[in-house]
Amino acid sequence: MPLHPTVPALIEQYISSMLTLVNKPGVPPLEVVNEPLDEKEISAVLTSDRSSIARKDDITPQLLLLYYLLYYEDLRLQNVKAHLQLGLKVKAYSRAFVLDLPIKYLVLVAEKNQHLYSGLFPTLLRLLTSQFPQLCIVEDWLSNSSNLFLEIPTVSTGCNGANIRKAFGTLPNSSDRLTRILKRLAQASVDQLWTQSSVLVENIKKLLDPGVPTSVQMMYKEVWFRIALTHSCDFWVMTTNALRQESGWIGRGLTEYEITTDPLIVLRCDSRVFRCPPLLSILLHLLRVWLASSRSFLQRHQLERPLLEKVGNLTSENERDDLRNAYIAAHESVVVQILLEACLPLESDKETDSNLSELQEVRSIICSFLHQMFIADPGLCKLVHFQGYPLDLISVAVEGIPSMHICLDFIPELLAQPNLEKQVFGINLMSHLCIQYALPKSYSMARLSINVLATLIPILQANQRRQLIEPALPSLVRIGSVFPTLREDIADIYVQIGQITISELSISNSLKFHPQKPYTVKNIEPKDKSETAEQKINIKQEVMEVEEGEIDEDVAVKKLDPEVVPDSRKKYKKRKMIVLNDESSIVPLEQLTVNELYSFLIKQRESFALFAEEAILQESS
Repeated sequence: MPLHPTVPALIEQYISSMLTLVNKPGVPPLEVVNEPLDEKEISAVLTSDRSSIARKDDITPQLLLLYYLLYYEDLRLQNVKAHLQLGLKVKAYSRAFVLDLPIKYLVLVAEKNQHLYSGLFPTLLRLLTSQFPQLCIVEDWLSNSSNLFLEIPTVSTGCNGANIRKAFGTLPNSSDRLTRILKRLAQASVDQLWTQSSVLVENIKKLLDPGVPTSVQMMYKEVWFRIALTHSCDFWVMTTNALRQESGWIGRGLTEYEITTDPLIVLRCDSRVFRCPPLLSILLHLLRVWLASSRSFLQRHQLERPLLEKVGNLTSENERDDLRNAYIAAHESVVVQILLEACLPLESDKETDSNLSELQEVRSIICSFLHQMFIADPGLCKLVHFQGYPLDLISVAVEGIPSMHICLDFIPELLAQPNLEKQVFGINLMSHLCIQYALPKSYSMARLSINVLATLIPILQANQRRQLIEPALPSLVRIGSVFPTLREDIADIYVQIGQITISELSISNSLKFHPQKPYTVKNIEPKDKSETAEQKINIKQEVMEVEEGEIDEDVAVKKLDPEVVPDSRKKYKKRKMIVLNDESSIVPLEQLTVNELYSFLIKQRESFALFAEEAILQESS
């Protein structure tokens, strides 16, 4: 150090002499070239022993050799097709060999000493990002690594494997010993952390036992991220194996290749992790790493096997790109669906009413993770919402994921789907977006949702109408609370629903159902046959009994069918009355204004939905 700026260019020219084809007349391709370095020669310098590298004062040779490896693989992948067409065999360094090297530690050292490696670090970082994006997670670069390169040991000899196992064995009854050890490890150097990494990982599940203090879990999380900052791939594999469920993989641990090809394995872990926020952060970091590794692996796989001729239905590389992107999107959409379902409350969560519950913290962590996924790939957000998820999670997603505003772009397409469930999902999503983002674009989408609902209600069959009305009524209330100018249109929909319900009720006079308060529908026998229909409406119904007891004097009685038709014996038939448990004055239903009707229906929307639901059920039966 400092590195001469010509050295990186010399290495690039040296690699080009191995891989670039020679186009001279009469000279066979690649006849006059240098030979690649052997893996044993590289291992002699780039040892996987982090401790020996950490003790070196000058790691310039290691950095140059790492630069050689990354640049060689980058140039080789660019010329794979040309080499195959000429039938040339070119040496390729295995992925497992490269990942076993202390790449992350060397790059962190170069970052710390950028003034000494100014001609090397930018290109080195570019190559690392393109070939191994899992080693370039943004959170790792933003973390504090100031004491990772301490030369003086900061941990006493008491932090050995035996003492750490004993400390974990005291959980959950006592955590003092483990707390002291974790505090010391939090200030340890790189080589000291790595020597105890396997012991720390194999006891990670003990932190999930009931009664373990959150402070201990948080300290363990801090130590884990410090180790993962420099010791990457093998440490990730150990942690994934430690967290996974025992069923299905008993007797052996998963390899890096198995996890990379199926990153969903990370989520097949102990279910208690999804209610332990510190360990959930570790799990999501692993998930982010393996998803990035899977994308890189698939891209490298495609580059190493170019399409030289038609294979099946594949005729071009663009079709292979589309298939690869679809495969990645399928994996990531399943990840989003699983994480969203983890936000649903369990029975134990329902017993806790506090706003500082573990469920709230878990939702915050998951929504932050999903926000990063949606920002990186907006198409993933559209895919997940066209697949749909439980309606109860819409409010959680809209309030917790800041990037959910991009859903406004595809709301019209979602409402145009021929599937009724997707239309109901779109209306509910639109109503929550209106509350969170009261924008002019939200207003346009809300008006579109109202028009779609008004169009669907009269044309659907009775059973389909019930599936639409029940979840849509609260959505209309949310839209009306944000945009007052749409309330008149919403009131028209409520009136339309009421008219359809009345028509369905009039089909049979023997309709019997018992909705809950504030509505009670009964067949009322007039007390006095000589009274007129108007007088009967205003009669105080002290003697009329309902399931909950007698009606008070303040009860208002309104009649659904205004005409009382006499039968052949000139006696009035029983007429259907709806008893409204409010304190308003007695006004005929048909005399209410649109605003008054809307206000009343908004106030009683739950019972009104029940009223319509049971009526439709009776007609269907």
